Amino acid sequence: MLKRRAKRRYLAILYGVGFQHRNSSSSSRGELSILHSIKKRNSELFGHITTELSSVRLIRSQQKNMIIISCCLKYIDNILSTIALIDPPLVTIFISGTLKSLRRHLQIIPPDTYL
Repeated sequence: MLKRRAKRRYLAILYGVGFQHRNSSSSSRGELSILHSIKKRNSELFGHITTELSSVRLIRSQQKNMIIISCCLKYIDNILSTIALIDPPLVTIFISGTLKSLRRHLQIIPPDTYL
């Protein structure tokens, strides 16, 4: 049997003022805290093993109030429900199979727009 790489999906996530007030030091630290809160909530909902198998990773975004994360395709439903149930709420803007197409979709949105 052939060994294949797991397919990944890339999510553009918009975060609001709730995360900005908690993390006033730097945007990098704020992005890491968002990733940590997503992983923590996912492990509360689905367990530690499922959280590790989903392999959520942070990918930096150039736009303000937006992060890009990647996860395995098999666990995309778990991650989307985790993002919907997190407090303060996060909004998923786009989901894509490649970073190139995700960034192309994000360029259409003006940088000053708050969705």
